[in-house]
Amino acid sequence: MYRRINNLLESELLAECVRFDDDGSHTTAYEATVETLQIQIGAEGIDVSVSTADE
Repeated sequence: MYRRINNLLESELLAECVRFDDDGSHTTAYEATVETLQIQIGAEGIDVSVSTADE
């Protein structure tokens, strides 16, 4: 699982943050950085379109 997460982080499709609990413990959380991801497969090949929340 961590390899897949690292791939998504390197591709900037996922963001990492740390969440702190009231007792002082913490966990790592992940959040998608894209709004939509479209993949089209046709005779000409593969077309990938990414939309972020900033757009």
